[in-house]
Amino acid sequence: AEAAPVWRFLLTLVLVSVVKGVPSLFVDVAGGPVKLQLRMKDYRARGGEPIRLYGNPPFCCIRPCVKPKIPEPVDLPKMRLGIFQFCIVQPLLAFLDLFIQTETALGARFVEPLARLSPWLRVIAIV
Repeated sequence: AEAAPVWRFLLTLVLVSVVKGVPSLFVDVAGGPVKLQLRMKDYRARGGEPIRLYGNPPFCCIRPCVKPKIPEPVDLPKMRLGIFQFCIVQPLLAFLDLFIQTETALGARFVEPLARLSPWLRVIAIV
């Protein structure tokens, strides 16, 4: 049980290392940035249906905030920014949880107010 926060932190680092490559994967699968933009333009010209660009796992929490839309070239930088934010926030929350759990296990009294936040940190990390 004492290793659980360390394990969560390490898993978060693995998740972040995988997720940060998603924008490059999209561009590579499309054949490069120019081809991706041409495909988006062609999709729009053919009357393609709106698709859900955001709100898919692991970013399900933003699903109610973003409606399906036809992809545009400006969506790739937005996705990169969202993934960058995810890659910063998730490890910070995991490290804060690791710190709180470790210090609480060692008997540190200064983390008692923060220890009450620990379950909320996990909820925020999931959301």
